[in-house]
Amino acid sequence: MKTTLLVLLAALLAACASKPPPAIAKIPPQDLSLTQVRIDIDRYLGSEVRWGGIISKVENKTDRTWIEIVRHELGADGRPLTGGKSDGRFVASFGKFVDPLVYETGRSLTVVGAIEAKTSRPIGEFEYQFPIVAVEGSFLSCCGSLSAAVLLLQPLALSFLASLPASPQKKPPFGSRS
Repeated sequence: MKTTLLVLLAALLAACASKPPPAIAKIPPQDLSLTQVRIDIDRYLGSEVRWGGIISKVENKTDRTWIEIVRHELGADGRPLTGGKSDGRFVASFGKFVDPLVYETGRSLTVVGAIEAKTSRPIGEFEYQFPIVAVEGSFLSCCGSLSAAVLLLQPLALSFLASLPASPQKKPPFGSRS
């Protein structure tokens, strides 16, 4: 039982460990921060960025899809490090239909592209300036909510496994010598 649970936990974690595609492996020449760009979005129009974070909203338009992302720093593998704080939000603009059931709220997404425009939209009652990134390459986390669930349940599973009794030792049959 203990071994089965360990194998299942390892398989779930391995399923979320695939490498990101080459499209997001490319690091732009300037490593622009969202904070830096939001100060003067017009100044950075046309600049290449590699940003990622957590999807907060998907909006399908007639000829494209806008995905609002709460930005987080990226790890060496190009994936968002979602445990830390965010430095703001941006809009990833895909030139096609993107299914909101696949690109669901809460999943991690990394995009590479150029800053093409800005838009002002409310977050609650606050009017927020979003840079819009024309997506050239992207990587959606393979597991979405599952990877978050696995990370949350991992300590519980390990605690459970540790509490299981050790396998009983097989006793030699009666009358045999050991």
